[in-house]
Amino acid sequence: MVVYVQTQTPLRTSIEDRLAAYSKHGEHDVTYVNVLVPGAGRVLRLLRPDLVVVDTTVLDTRFSNRIWPSVRKRLAALEDRRCAKVLLPQDEYFQSDAVVELARAMRANLLCSVAPETEWNLLYGEILGHCKVVRVLTGYLDDGTVRHVDTLRNQIPRNADVGYRAWRAESFLGRQGQLKVEIGVRVAAAAPLHGLSADIVLQHWGENLLGDAWWRWLIASRWVIGVEGGASILDRDGSLRDITRRYLARNPRATFEEVEASCFPGRDGELDFRALSPRHLEACVTRTGQILIEGDYNGILRPWDHYLPLKRDFSNLDEILELSKNEELRTEIVARAFQDVVETKVADYSVFASTVFSPLPLFLEQRRSDRSGTRHVVGAFNVWSRGWVLGRSYLRKVVLSVRRVLRQLREWRTSRNASS
Repeated sequence: MVVYVQTQTPLRTSIEDRLAAYSKHGEHDVTYVNVLVPGAGRVLRLLRPDLVVVDTTVLDTRFSNRIWPSVRKRLAALEDRRCAKVLLPQDEYFQSDAVVELARAMRANLLCSVAPETEWNLLYGEILGHCKVVRVLTGYLDDGTVRHVDTLRNQIPRNADVGYRAWRAESFLGRQGQLKVEIGVRVAAAAPLHGLSADIVLQHWGENLLGDAWWRWLIASRWVIGVEGGASILDRDGSLRDITRRYLARNPRATFEEVEASCFPGRDGELDFRALSPRHLEACVTRTGQILIEGDYNGILRPWDHYLPLKRDFSNLDEILELSKNEELRTEIVARAFQDVVETKVADYSVFASTVFSPLPLFLEQRRSDRSGTRHVVGAFNVWSRGWVLGRSYLRKVVLSVRRVLRQLREWRTSRNASS
């Protein structure tokens, strides 16, 4: 059983492909439960799965003080289930205590972390002896998506020299988060000086290009810029975010340094949380060149082989922008990235699925040896599919439509009775 959250469609490609991967890879019958759909809590109590996967979309709701309490309440139905349980958190620098509490309450067998192993003790020291932790990527590649993008790539010219879409990272993420904004600001200012066109947008809530619109934009760019995702501060309970937001509400023009001095002096750098982003893999698929801040990138992307490296202080920015004009160099880099990353399937969803389902064989062996156990099979609650998505917004529209029809019917009956 895959427990997930969705309120709108279309999805980001990385999320859609991950949800599909659970059923596409592995010989398992998979039931999807959208935990935000009314009645989902009852379904969670009824189903008796062999393995429960709490998807990233569920754990992401801890960013919302309004949604997370209700989601957590529904997840309580899974705490006494005698089955293997897997949690997939991301952005673990925020409210890591909530993830630890859930893992302990559910007695999770496996936690798939995107954080470097060096940070696990800081994040999950309380549960490391009871729950296995493995590192996974923030995103993977799907064969069908790769083929689809290949057809799009032949239709779209590369009109922009440098492209970028990013959200304005909040101060509580530390300097690592601020790099997402700084690289966009610096390249947007420097690119025209080198005769390069730049399509760079920094929005408060991030880019809004979804589905094929995202792929078309990515293909249209010769180069994209970027940095590893992550943070350099650990906000265990979400209080740091609240403190910085209150401070900025009073001081909207405050710089990062001013926020740091007032809200978290001396804490920046307490966490070294950096990870490869799905968009880095997506650029490899579209054969778009990458200009990235130097980093590890999960050991998958190498400087000069797969991307042009920018120093963290941007001291070589002019040099890199001049190099980006060399189309022969760009062609060599993107070809090597496609071969080393896409064709080798180092980041294929089959690798992801085998990791997520790894606790299942041991649990099934235990279940076979437990003759007292009774398994109840309940009909599937598959509310997710690639072509059609049932979410809270969809249900709301249906309910409102039914109410409108019933109201019109009552008005018609009233007017008919009055006339007769």
